[in-house]
Amino acid sequence: EHLRTCALLREKQVQLADLETAHDERVAELLEEVRASNEKADALAHSLNNAFEERRLLNARTAKLEARLTEGKVIEERGLKLMERLTSRVEVLERKRAGAGDSDDNTRFGGDEDD
Repeated sequence: EHLRTCALLREKQVQLADLETAHDERVAELLEEVRASNEKADALAHSLNNAFEERRLLNARTAKLEARLTEGKVIEERGLKLMERLTSRVEVLERKRAGAGDSDDNTRFGGDEDD
């Protein structure tokens, strides 16, 4: 009876040792998975930070370009108003010239006699 109990105890000790080894191996596998996951998370965080920085730079550039576009539109509007005023002045001068009968003397208005 004692020998049978000792043999059973040894068998259980071997099973326990096998379970502990399997447990240790599984813990090591899980720790490796955690390490790999942490590396991936770090890489993704780095990529995300880069993307946010790139977005910030693009937003700043977009704001500058929008400001330049607005400035260009203001300049274009001023130019159009100036062209309208100049066209109006030319029309007035041409009417005055036509009314005065000076069609032979274009030089008074900065023109060329060979028009």
